[in-house]
Amino acid sequence: MQSVQEKFDFSDFVPMTGMQNRHLMTILASRWLRRFPSLLENQKQHIIEVDQKASVLVETNYVPKSLETRERSIVVILHGLEGSSRSHYVMGLAEKLVANGISAARMNMRNCGGTMHLSRTLYNAGLSADLTPVSEYFLNEGFDNVFFVGFSLGGNVVLKAASELSLRGKSWLKGVCAISPSIDLHACVTALEQWYNRIYELNFLFSLKSKIVEKNKLQPGKYDLSFLPRIKTVRNFDDIYTAPDGGYLTAGDYYSRASALPLVPSIEQPVLIITAQDDPFVPFKSFLSKDLSGNNVTLLAPKYGGHAGFVGSRRASKTSERNRFLNKEADENPGSKATENLITIPNVVSQTDRFWAETACTDFFQKLM
Repeated sequence: MQSVQEKFDFSDFVPMTGMQNRHLMTILASRWLRRFPSLLENQKQHIIEVDQKASVLVETNYVPKSLETRERSIVVILHGLEGSSRSHYVMGLAEKLVANGISAARMNMRNCGGTMHLSRTLYNAGLSADLTPVSEYFLNEGFDNVFFVGFSLGGNVVLKAASELSLRGKSWLKGVCAISPSIDLHACVTALEQWYNRIYELNFLFSLKSKIVEKNKLQPGKYDLSFLPRIKTVRNFDDIYTAPDGGYLTAGDYYSRASALPLVPSIEQPVLIITAQDDPFVPFKSFLSKDLSGNNVTLLAPKYGGHAGFVGSRRASKTSERNRFLNKEADENPGSKATENLITIPNVVSQTDRFWAETACTDFFQKLM
């Protein structure tokens, strides 16, 4: 078995000119103005019950049946912390999937996307079980295969869900992709508490605190608002609200039990993880763990990219030397040991779209199909 370091394709992703700074990349990507009128005009909305206390909103863009393959497949996309099914990165990926003949289901985690009235609980990084009823809803609609993709916190959730489904022998899940996933929650929260990441923490806290205020209007007295002025960090927030609401003893207990990293070895399906070495608050060292050494796990780790940014140069990147060799080897010698159980991704940046990770993810699912 290869060491994790040997497994990494460090990628030839070319950042947009002047975007080598990880904070600039992260912030600019999150504020990039993108419009998706066709997706919004052609979507269907589904309210799906995930347990007795909660339902979630899923917005779906279907590929016309005339363009589908014999086995119908759909990708369930999960957003990051305080995101939604309308987050630009979710919409951008959905647009690419549909353009390539793959249906996309943009799932809101509990309370997100204007759905606080649908759930009596908060959402958290451990609610991987919610993906099962959502997936089964689409299987009952006639889809044969399901794929998962998640960004940031959502990346942790989909990896955890894939592990649990593998242990339960669910064969309808065919692959999972995680982009900038927070697979070690302890490490991510610790990184978020560093002074140079304070702008991100304050942004998350403002949104999280506002959500508690709104939830209290719907469920008066359930959440004690007197704690809000004293909460200065995400760890504080999780200790007071997220952990007890989710059935955890403390924030530390929540981080330990909800982190996907130790669960990855049990995933049987192909896994693609895309992360940047310069991610400001998802430490790269998390991805050097031996838990990611399985032959079914492919790792793309560009030097630059920030957190879920990956805003690339307009000029097309060349396929990496490693992937060029492996693609050629796979074509000429499909049974060779060099390509056994190995998925290779052509690292191509679209001439008209700068969002490289979305393209790499789409390529991954196309290869699996």
